[in-house]
Amino acid sequence: MKDDDRRALEEEISRNYDAFRGMEFSPQEKGKFALLRGGKLIDILDSRADAHKVAKLRFAGKGHFSVQEIGATLLDLGYFSHVLRTH
Repeated sequence: MKDDDRRALEEEISRNYDAFRGMEFSPQEKGKFALLRGGKLIDILDSRADAHKVAKLRFAGKGHFSVQEIGATLLDLGYFSHVLRTH
């Protein structure tokens, strides 16, 4: 991965993760999955697989997105735990 690509990836990770941490969700949303891009909540979906499908359809070839479980304990396990790249 080129340095510029890595920097862009890290910026997207931070932006999405920070935005997610500042969001409030209803009790009904616990256990669902937030799809984020550009520091904004794009959608809330029932499963991680659904979030990935929607993201790939909407953002194919357009960069990075994040999927985060709502209500889960937030752990920073590196960028693979927060962001994926569409192809």
